[in-house]
Amino acid sequence: MSNQSRSGKLSLSRELLLLAGSAEALRWAAERHADPSRPRDALQHFAFAMAGGLLLLRDRLRQVERVVMGIDNPAVILCRANEADACEEGPGVLRAWSADEEVERCASEWRGAKNRLAWEKSDRSPQSFVLHKRPNGKNE
Repeated sequence: MSNQSRSGKLSLSRELLLLAGSAEALRWAAERHADPSRPRDALQHFAFAMAGGLLLLRDRLRQVERVVMGIDNPAVILCRANEADACEEGPGVLRAWSADEEVERCASEWRGAKNRLAWEKSDRSPQSFVLHKRPNGKNE
């Protein structure tokens, strides 16, 4: 597939199908490996492999969440298997950010971090106060 025919858009539906397939593969492997006649070492290695597979699946779900929330660029997880067709549109299709959008988001994040740092250096803690009402209902 050439770059010209690629859409640059992430299909959440296709991504979820990939993740469901991964979960199904792990389930299938666990059922197949449940044979008690297998050596104990093989069971221990399988347990580590299964834990690793589940951690990868969990981390990918968290990555998808960050993309859906607009924290990360959809291009981070975009691949041929989850790419939307060029004509596909809708709320489940996210386009990769342009270079300008990515620069603006990074600049905004940098400005926020700079402001937090300035706040911390000023050694100010949030101030709180209490308004007391007089018996006549007016503030002091």
